[in-house]
Amino acid sequence: MKMATCHPDREHQARGLCLQCYGIARYAANKERFKAYSLAYYASHREERLAYATQHGAIYRAAHREQKAVYRDAHREEIRASNAAYRAIHREQRRAWHVAHREQAMARYWCRKLAVLNAYGGPRCSCCGETLVQGLTIDHMNGDGATWRKEHKREGTGLYRWLQENNYPPGFQVLCFTCNFAKGTGDHCPHQDLNPNPQE
Repeated sequence: MKMATCHPDREHQARGLCLQCYGIARYAANKERFKAYSLAYYASHREERLAYATQHGAIYRAAHREQKAVYRDAHREEIRASNAAYRAIHREQRRAWHVAHREQAMARYWCRKLAVLNAYGGPRCSCCGETLVQGLTIDHMNGDGATWRKEHKREGTGLYRWLQENNYPPGFQVLCFTCNFAKGTGDHCPHQDLNPNPQE
């Protein structure tokens, strides 16, 4: 068996190099060609890749949720310091990226929000009948929103994503922000006293 000159303990692959070193050298010599091929592949398989990532990403997150939660709790300060350092170093790059991709991010947000609202009866407040989508949100029907957010570490877009990943479980409803706030500060929204059947 011929051995590689770069690593005498490894089997020879080509040009005197082992498999790993040959791959690195080959990529370095043809970097632009590989990059062009990858971009072309990603562009032609975009929908397929997005569907795969959505499906398997949800499966992976569900399978490792508890494990990740344990790790975060055990390394909370370390993670916080690392994130702060990263944000400080890359502040300008992150700002530029968010500006460049703002429209795409907002499009994804509204698409996900509308899907969730439609899954829970449509974009209409179940209390007062408000239909302005920008003023609607998802309410925890049992009034345990704070406990749920603490347990699941989700809110806003994270809540919408969780509802989608879990096939829109019961216990949630569409409310406008006004009714949601009023319900959170009392046992029910005052609108229910004025109009107990907003859908009529």
